[in-house]
Amino acid sequence: MSTGDADGPVLDAEQFDRLASYGTEEEVQPGQDLYATGDNSYDFFLLRTATAEAVRDATALEPERLIYRRGPGEFLGELSLLTGQQVCR
Repeated sequence: MSTGDADGPVLDAEQFDRLASYGTEEEVQPGQDLYATGDNSYDFFLLRTATAEAVRDATALEPERLIYRRGPGEFLGELSLLTGQQVCR
């Protein structure tokens, strides 16, 4: 695993393939929400070719804001699916 241009780690090919073997590959469309504020749960996403952005919703006082961006070889979402921990609310 190496550190990518973004804030998160980038998996090497062997790590990526090993982790991918535990999931199901899905195709998403540009602009498709993977999860949103208020969702009861959300998945772990391993990015093969996509780039995904985590965006904080706009509030009455502040506009929508990009929190982070992840790209190919990176991951985002519910890490408790890998660790077995409960999601904190």
